[in-house]
Amino acid sequence: MCRCPGELQYDGERLQQVDMILKRGLNWEYLVEESSETHLRGQLDLQQQLQRQGVTPKRFECRYDELSTETRLNKILLDGLHRLRPLVTSSSVRSDVNRYYGRLQQYVSYERMSLRDIESVSLTRLNEYYDNALRLAKLIFEQAFVADLGGRNRRIQSLLIDMESTFERVVYRAVKAVVDTEYYDVRNDSIGHSLSVRIGNRTPLHVSGLLDTKSRGGRRLGW
Repeated sequence: MCRCPGELQYDGERLQQVDMILKRGLNWEYLVEESSETHLRGQLDLQQQLQRQGVTPKRFECRYDELSTETRLNKILLDGLHRLRPLVTSSSVRSDVNRYYGRLQQYVSYERMSLRDIESVSLTRLNEYYDNALRLAKLIFEQAFVADLGGRNRRIQSLLIDMESTFERVVYRAVKAVVDTEYYDVRNDSIGHSLSVRIGNRTPLHVSGLLDTKSRGGRRLGW
């Protein structure tokens, strides 16, 4: 069993959705392929032909439709299993996840997918049996994202902004533009540390600071 952020659990019954798809058969779709062929196949990609083969071509740069299991549905399923593996704590469930992942990987190449990919999928009567598996994949994607925020993946921190320092710089520029005159001097180190004070459900930021008077025997004024 896997207990993830949000108290969602992934057990053997949920994973049976994946097993059912593998037994029923993977989704197949006609996808556009590009390759160099000794004989013309499908359509000739004239631009690629001129760029790659030049004036004395030895092969044909072709574009054609081919029935394939490299579909978005299958890639979402594979990535869902890939993300689930580090979240699983039960050895038996982990064994099932690895087994399904290995079987699926025989037909689908791995590609990192997103929640947007899941939301963009439109099921038809031919592939509606993927519905429950897509719901499971969405749960896994959401929980993996929460786990990243919880510390499993520190890359997310590079996207965070130090709002206190940013607010201090904004206040410094505003105070300098208004107050910095022949009487008062506002320097970059005049702004102190931001203080966060909670009032009701709101958390405004307050900044302390100092002003230096420019007169002889000047003194510092605080706020």
